[in-house]
Amino acid sequence: MLLGLLTYFDSSKENCKTFLHHNKYRRSIRSLFDDPEFPNQYYLINDYMNIVKTWQSGFNGDGVTICINDNGVDITHPEFKGRFNLNASFNFGTNRSDPSPDLSSSGNKAHGTMMAGLAGATGGNGVCGVGVAFKASLSGIMKVSKGWDFYEATARSLSYRNDINDIYSNSWGFITFYQSNIAYMHKRIKKALKDNAEKGRQGRGNIFVFAGGNGGLFNGTCSYNEYTSSIYTIGISVITGRHTPSLQNVKCAGVSAVTYGRDGLDGVDNPEFRMPAPGLRGTCSFRAAASSASAAVASGILGLVLQAKYVPLIFSNLVPLFNISTHFLIRSLAA
Repeated sequence: MLLGLLTYFDSSKENCKTFLHHNKYRRSIRSLFDDPEFPNQYYLINDYMNIVKTWQSGFNGDGVTICINDNGVDITHPEFKGRFNLNASFNFGTNRSDPSPDLSSSGNKAHGTMMAGLAGATGGNGVCGVGVAFKASLSGIMKVSKGWDFYEATARSLSYRNDINDIYSNSWGFITFYQSNIAYMHKRIKKALKDNAEKGRQGRGNIFVFAGGNGGLFNGTCSYNEYTSSIYTIGISVITGRHTPSLQNVKCAGVSAVTYGRDGLDGVDNPEFRMPAPGLRGTCSFRAAASSASAAVASGILGLVLQAKYVPLIFSNLVPLFNISTHFLIRSLAA
């Protein structure tokens, strides 16, 4: 791995040759796409997760649908041109298929748009960066709405068009402080996850990816988060470009894997570990970070895995932790 080369590099001729070979390989990766921010997507360029090798094997997410269950997606962005399946999308705020965000709301209105881009932004269109599954179909659920009961909206968002949507990417959650703020899962949501993980995707089971959480600085633990700890979900945390866990990571057995990403504590002006992603109104944003971004990247990786129908890819593209969630994922993918 390049990590080993950078860590153990010395002045011997053999190591110099190897280093130059990998440097040349990295330059060849940069030339794959003309998207201006692609050379800055370190987690792709360095190929720490074998994503580029998977692309070169012919897998790009084609034929797989990734549903971004978030606060809406700006489907007019050039990164999503011709990529969105509105038949598999829904907006709980408008009761329509257009999942565009509510621009009058507070908070980061571009959050869902960025997550959609990390998972599946178009490659080679000269815009912003490249998504992991850059030819997957995308759909969006705008589940945040004042007009809906939270539990009902969440249960329905995790079930919507489960015959079309293969992967549900959930980059949202709760800050679970130590022994407080327990993220309780209503029985309707538990039933939705169980039913769809077992029977969705035309009997093969839907895949539910959840961000592991960012409460690590507050001694947070996802042991109190029923969404991440469910046997029907795949909890994802962050490993940074420094090859260390993010300080924001929460810990529990429910975290199935990590992907390379950006620590939310790194400023957006730090170009070293940026995760460029589409923003609102055709812009390119650098705000994507923490377990939200890593969950979106993991959803893209799983899109490649589903296309390949080759289960061992999960172990080369994600960094798995041995637990029941991973076993459930393997059984589902093997179907």
